[in-house]
Amino acid sequence: MQFLREKKMQQTIPQPKVEDGEEVTYEVTTAAVKRSVHLFSALQSIHGHWPAENSGPMYYIPPLVMSLYITGHLNTIFSREHRKEILRYIYCHQVINLYMYVYKFSYICIKRWIDN
Repeated sequence: MQFLREKKMQQTIPQPKVEDGEEVTYEVTTAAVKRSVHLFSALQSIHGHWPAENSGPMYYIPPLVMSLYITGHLNTIFSREHRKEILRYIYCHQVINLYMYVYKFSYICIKRWIDN
């Protein structure tokens, strides 16, 4: 939250609310996504990463890759160069004593891209 204070971030997009039984519309979904992107843009450092006390890409990238693979958009979203750099990052940061959860996700991510 230090980044939010430093950047004096103000959330200008109102929070969409959906009541029980109410239909989720395109406008509500779009507003929620825009609000999320606005927040994550504010949290991103000038160097392009999101500083945190977790394993960062080792935790977030593999589920994204799996989701894109399942929906059939993996090769559309990530170019060949992006895949190469993400795989390089995962290879260089694999440690045997990682949390099994993260290690398993990294393995699946690598397997999906090597098989494609």
